Amino acid sequence: MTITAIGFELVSYQAIPMLPGHTFVISVKQKDGKTLLSTGKDVYHSNGLVLSNKRITATGRLHHLPERNSLFNGSLETIACIPMEILLENPLDIWIDLRTPNEKITSQLKQTAYIYFIKQVDQNFNQVPLYFEPTSVHSLSPTEIRFEVTLP
Repeated sequence: MTITAIGFELVSYQAIPMLPGHTFVISVKQKDGKTLLSTGKDVYHSNGLVLSNKRITATGRLHHLPERNSLFNGSLETIACIPMEILLENPLDIWIDLRTPNEKITSQLKQTAYIYFIKQVDQNFNQVPLYFEPTSVHSLSPTEIRFEVTLP
């Protein structure tokens, strides 16, 4: 077992439309239900698209994406996760729970989401994409998803 700083970032293969007030909450739990990392929350304050392969939400911080003016043509993307130090056991079985703003986005993310596992070593960040078998993605409610993950 070693102390390591880790975090997670949710991304999608498809663009996700955002409206003002759309909020995403991501939390990482041990399988006994105890919270393992600081929860992340992202609140979008303008219309726009989070394009494919861009961050939608991430662990370790609360972030409000600012309103955009009418001349803004770019895509939306939230800030990176803030890795948190944990005692990392090998292997580590966890749940990543995600709350989305509505059923349509939940349904889309169940089919198109992947998560970056971020591991910080000194000042270097290693980013590993985690892809999911359909059997490891579960609906907790119409707006909540659970991803089962085993970290090597």
